[in-house]
Amino acid sequence: MRKFYVSGKIAQLDLGAEMDAENPYMAAISFKERYAHLLNFGSHDLQVLEVEDVVDDK
Repeated sequence: MRKFYVSGKIAQLDLGAEMDAENPYMAAISFKERYAHLLNFGSHDLQVLEVEDVVDDK
């Protein structure tokens, strides 16, 4: 598994999280599955804005 940083927005709230996934598409899906139900802002939906590969500096 690779690590990705996924950033998103719902209403005026920006949020981001590191997600472990096989590819950037699965990282975006995991992000929405994890946070969409926690953030109920009426008619606003959680939008994924960007998915970045996290480079491990070890």
